[in-house]
Amino acid sequence: MSISSEMDKGTPIHRSRVHTSYISKVVMSLLAVAFGVFGIIVAIVDENAPWWVAIVGVIIAAVLFGVGMVLTQVTVVVQPGALYVSAGYRTVKLPISSIGYFGQVRLTRRNALRFSKFGNLTNGKPGPAVEVVTRDGKYYAILTNSGTELADVLLREGLDPSALRVAFPVDVVGSRADYDREQRPASMPGNQQRR
Repeated sequence: MSISSEMDKGTPIHRSRVHTSYISKVVMSLLAVAFGVFGIIVAIVDENAPWWVAIVGVIIAAVLFGVGMVLTQVTVVVQPGALYVSAGYRTVKLPISSIGYFGQVRLTRRNALRFSKFGNLTNGKPGPAVEVVTRDGKYYAILTNSGTELADVLLREGLDPSALRVAFPVDVVGSRADYDREQRPASMPGNQQRR
């Protein structure tokens, strides 16, 4: 079973969606309509055109519309025991018990476009996001407008509360020290990174 189909099964505990590019969404929708209309017009106007031209036009339109919808949004779903994030081109499943750091961050355009070995799940859009670092050192930047609500849901689902208190593990992740993230003093109780 694929991660995407796991994400869609059952009743989600939390679901949020952020559209990352309204212009791309509109352009893909217009292209889809144009292909569909073109295929139908060719089949109707040209007496010698095969009937399947209209069907091919409609199928291409549906595919373009679907691709446009998927590639222009970031979807976050919490199912029992797991956080799923789909950024169109990639879907990631994170067991809630594996999260060692969870914090809010504001991504600039430069940060949002930065490639990551593990997971830049922003589709290149700057704005409010959350950072997740797993206990084995994998880093994920996840675009979401509901970071506080997501943290509350994850806590109810078994997130270790220390993940919301520890300082960002720069020594583990390294290259993201310049992000505009929430500040957590290293002297706070519980701010020792567990290994």
